[in-house]
Amino acid sequence: MKCPKCNTEIKEGYLYCQNCGQEIRMVPDYEVELDALIDGGVSDVANIVDSPDENEKAETAATHVENPISREALRVATKTLEKDVDKHREETETPVKKTDKKTKIILVGIGVFSVIFIALIFIAIINFNRYFSVEYQYSEALKYYNIGNYADSLKVAKHALDLDKNDRRIKLLLADDYNQLEKYDESNAILYSLLEQNTEDTEIYERILDNCIATDNYTEIDTLAKLSPTEEIKSIFSPYMADPPQFSDPGGEYEDDLSIWLTANTPGTIYYTVDGSEPTEKSIIYKEPIELTEGETTISALLVNDYGIKSASVTNTYTIEYGFTAAPVLIQKSGTYNIPEPVEVQYPDDCTLYYTDNGEDPTTESLVYERPILLPMGKSEYRFMCVDDKDRVSDVVVATYNVEMNCIIDRETAVNAIKFQLISRGENVFDMSYKVRAAYGQNGSSYYVIYEYSPNDRRTGRMFAVDTKLGSLFSLTYNGETGKYVLTSI
Repeated sequence: MKCPKCNTEIKEGYLYCQNCGQEIRMVPDYEVELDALIDGGVSDVANIVDSPDENEKAETAATHVENPISREALRVATKTLEKDVDKHREETETPVKKTDKKTKIILVGIGVFSVIFIALIFIAIINFNRYFSVEYQYSEALKYYNIGNYADSLKVAKHALDLDKNDRRIKLLLADDYNQLEKYDESNAILYSLLEQNTEDTEIYERILDNCIATDNYTEIDTLAKLSPTEEIKSIFSPYMADPPQFSDPGGEYEDDLSIWLTANTPGTIYYTVDGSEPTEKSIIYKEPIELTEGETTISALLVNDYGIKSASVTNTYTIEYGFTAAPVLIQKSGTYNIPEPVEVQYPDDCTLYYTDNGEDPTTESLVYERPILLPMGKSEYRFMCVDDKDRVSDVVVATYNVEMNCIIDRETAVNAIKFQLISRGENVFDMSYKVRAAYGQNGSSYYVIYEYSPNDRRTGRMFAVDTKLGSLFSLTYNGETGKYVLTSI
């Protein structure tokens, strides 16, 4: 059969043209005499038969049919035609349509099933590959970690580590998961295993430090700091380290007293001993400089920082031997003098100067030098010794003098002249005594020095001077500010 529109061959069982979509009518062969009626239209014949006005029916039928037949024959022919058409439709068109729908449903079902099946296989392959992909499993674990789901991150990271037991990234992520889950020992176990592979990995040390801080395990921090292979790694622990205290002066031998200062590199408490024993937290707490005097002292100290970490102890021994202090220096050297100037001595400010005039070595019980010494008439020997505030003693300095003045006036005349002068001034001199005990020289002139004594033979402190050639009378005083003796005429 061919399509009446495009003349394309129609396959058996098809009701539409596959090329143009034209509907194909399936009609059986009819008798010749009915062809004209069919060509004229079944509807017209039906109108003739069913028309109530028989004359109009006949007239109408005669208009459309050239060979008129009886009305009964038309009726029968029409009914027969309708039945045949209905039967043909039931036998041909309807079964074809039913069969086509079922086929389509089956084909669609097969197609959908095939797609689903293929999709499931594809998904299974993808999941299989992902399950055994280290990169995918690591990225998934990292996603979980970043959103704070540490338990799932840990689970996925463990599986990833099963796939590659040497992947450093996965191990670090596992250590971080344990840290967030407060399983610090498990975290450190992983980190220490990584540390065995690379002892200079700063990331590992930083993570171990976090775990130790979380558990207040500062002892482990101190151990790690001491074992740090590089200065960079050591600097990570520096805020928690406790270095031994620093001494202001190194141990050794000294001649003077020492003040030892102890300092620390970080806030904490310094404990120390001074007997050489090992310091503990029950030892002396350092608060101020340690004062050392003569002798041997061994100081041992340690630091306990604010984290409770103890430093190593450090020990220094100090030996102080004062020895001799500086010896005094005499301005007037030993010798014979006609114009005898007072003996002036220079000595350290922190010393006391002791002296004797009897030929014996001085002691701390001897005379104390306070002003220049007026030399006696004739020969004399003086011995001087310094003793500082640490009781260090200087060498003894000895000087001998011989005073030989050229005198016109003798000693007795000089003493009487002073007495008469004092009496003339209204002083009672009869209970006093006056003696020439020294000589004094100034500006080329020499003088007798006369001391005044009380009735009990004690010096009153007044001194007088008489010019040995002119007999001029003076009072003799000492000016402490200038360090010089002053003559005042009387």
